[in-house]
Parts: sequence; structure tokens; C-alpha cells
Amino acid sequence: MSDIIGIRNLETDPHALRGRYQWGGKTVKREDGHYMYVGMGNSYMGSCTQNLAMSAPVGHVIALIAQTDDSSFAKSQIWYADELLAMQDGDVYIKAARIKEPNRIHEMTISQCSSGVTILGTALYTPEDWEHIYTLYQRGALPYPWFAGDGTSV
Repeated sequence: MSDIIGIRNLETDPHALRGRYQWGGKTVKREDGHYMYVGMGNSYMGSCTQNLAMSAPVGHVIALIAQTDDSSFAKSQIWYADELLAMQDGDVYIKAARIKEPNRIHEMTISQCSSGVTILGTALYTPEDWEHIYTLYQRGALPYPWFAGDGTSV
């Protein structure tokens, strides 16, 4: 009997190497290929690929890993979703939320993040796959980053 659990990341750009939706701020492409989103007044950034966010069913879970030295990001939540996980390790944040309203971009407020927020990775999971991910996370059996790409088996 195998201990391998098939978990599928539905995100089409799990390494966040394509720009995300942003409004009211500034987007800067870093040398490593990731994008930094700088808050300027009333500003927002997308939590995952926009077309994916708009089509994701209620109950699916958006997860992201972001990096910023701006502590105000700790309070930012994924819109139209119920927060499931929010943790911080130095300047790296992991956030996850269950979608409660369909046909939304599911952005996050970055208005106070004037030093910028860089999305390092994103995921979209079915409710069943999220339960596996969260159980493995709680057991300490999931190495960083926990979503490397489409069709990942853990």
C-alpha cells in the first residue's frame, strides 16, 4: 500500500511568474522573474491568476506565499473568502482562504505596503485536496514551498 496522496494544484501559474491583477498601485518585475506589487493609497493585488479566480467554485481554497518587510500585510485577507490559514515566518507570509463568493477576483488590500509585496507562489485546491494539504502541514510533513506546480503528489 502506497503512502502517496495525489494532490493537484489547479493554479496555472503556481510560481507566480506572470503578473497578477493590481489596482491603484505599481507593479515591478524583479530580476528573479517574480512581480512586486507596491501599494500607493487605495491599492489591491490579485491573490491568484485572474481568470482562475473568476471561475473558481465556492468551497475551493486559494493559497499563496508572499514576501514583504511591511508588517501591515499581516492584516490583509483574501476578499470574498473565509480565512483558513495566516502565518508569518520573518518576511514570508502564507495565507489560505476558502472561496465563499464565485465570479470574483479575490484580491487583497496592499494600500499600506509601500515597500511592496512579492507573490512567490500560489495554489488553488479542491476542498478535499486542501484537507490533505492542511493535515500534512499540521503534522510538519510538508516542506516549503508546499505547492510546486500542477499535478503535484505529496
